[in-house]
Amino acid sequence: MAPKIATRSCLEQIAIIDALIARNEGATRQQLAEACGCSARTISRHMVWMRDVLGVEPTRLGYGPHRIFVWAHNQEPIFSRGIGRRMRERVQLEEVGR
Repeated sequence: MAPKIATRSCLEQIAIIDALIARNEGATRQQLAEACGCSARTISRHMVWMRDVLGVEPTRLGYGPHRIFVWAHNQEPIFSRGIGRRMRERVQLEEVGR
């Protein structure tokens, strides 16, 4: 049975994860956690949910804490381009505000 993710904040976190790993440079688990405002363990749970429920899993490049997550070549992001664009803009605005 797949882990349940039912809250709006979890869906927003998954959209942020999707937007960050859709970038050419990808993101580390720690970068994903910081952008989502949650722990690295929660990111792992979200990725298990994405794999089990949505049937998508990002490609992992490297090892340890510097492992980068990216979408495989020609793999479509989870969310549409319009939603992905809005989420990337939101993440970029938050990064500028730091």
